[in-house]
Amino acid sequence: MDKVVGGTPRGFQSLCKTCRNAQRMTGLNLQEVVFCQALARSPAITFPVETCSLYDDRRLPSLQRMQEIAWEVQSRNRGAVGFAGGRDMTIQIVPPSSTRPYPPDEPKPAAESPKENK
Repeated sequence: MDKVVGGTPRGFQSLCKTCRNAQRMTGLNLQEVVFCQALARSPAITFPVETCSLYDDRRLPSLQRMQEIAWEVQSRNRGAVGFAGGRDMTIQIVPPSSTRPYPPDEPKPAAESPKENK
């Protein structure tokens, strides 16, 4: 197992390269200075950043841009939502049995007549 102290992993790119809050300046000899606009004093960042709690990826649309392009969905008013007439409902609890009592206003199902074999 190789031990690397103070090194940068291969293929690693600093988060500041793609951060919306970074102000980057590159010199003629490829010197680069990065200032973080998310912080109050905008300090110069002199090292490659691996993680940042204020990172905002500029490759993705900003919250303001997503709100601009979002569709406004409105529902139609179809009346009350949920169970209708909850106050004037009566609750009848019937224990399970082979004979089910039917309310007086509900017709009883017709009994099946035995089929005759011909």
